[in-house]
Amino acid sequence: CAQFNAFTNSGCAPSFTFRGTHTTCTRTGHGSFAFDGVAIKRVTKAAPGSLPMSESGAAVEQKGVLNVAEVVFVIKAEKDIVEDPPSGADRSIHDLCRIVDRKVLGQIADYVSRILARQHRTFCYSIFVFGRKLRFMRWDRAGCIVTEAFDYLKESHHLEFFWRLSHASLEQRGIDTSCRDASEEEALLLSHALRDHIQLQLSPDNSVARGLHEKHFKNDRVSVLYIFDAKTKEGQEYVVSNPLVFP
Repeated sequence: CAQFNAFTNSGCAPSFTFRGTHTTCTRTGHGSFAFDGVAIKRVTKAAPGSLPMSESGAAVEQKGVLNVAEVVFVIKAEKDIVEDPPSGADRSIHDLCRIVDRKVLGQIADYVSRILARQHRTFCYSIFVFGRKLRFMRWDRAGCIVTEAFDYLKESHHLEFFWRLSHASLEQRGIDTSCRDASEEEALLLSHALRDHIQLQLSPDNSVARGLHEKHFKNDRVSVLYIFDAKTKEGQEYVVSNPLVFP
């Protein structure tokens, strides 16, 4: 749509690719849903075991949009989702949580929760556009911070936002740098360690043993977590696979 194309053609984010998704539907294990667009960080080839920094077009297709999206766009014709304070009101006491459209707000929360479940993130952004107005939304696992809406044809806050995001560090983009994708060697070590641990308790030929390995090890879901011990003041890396709890 025209609103999303305005970002794509603005040149404000040289290190991001803007991808319209309003004509496609993303399928998950919990059903299908659609949003209007995403911003994806564009970098060159990343080294094995490095932090998530590189996403080519092929990588997006292989991993899925939600696994690499940094900003989600939701665009509606006219209706807003929350109520801004009137002109001249004391912003320090105004409660922006007076929700106008719970359904759309819930949809955005669902998109963001799926991103946080798929990526190592401390927070992520969404942008809600309605008519000629736009507002930013910053989501983390405690809730959401919403800006006041502004006319994006008269003001350029959105262009400045993406310029700053293009030059931001990993942490400033919401990426959890205490986690990274495991290398092939690290994934193989985990697979062997898990199989050895299961075989201590069950026969290798036992169908339950094979099922347990498949349940707890997913080759495309292996990560390395850095855990800091407050008592010893030292850190240790742990290789983990299929998560038991989603954020």
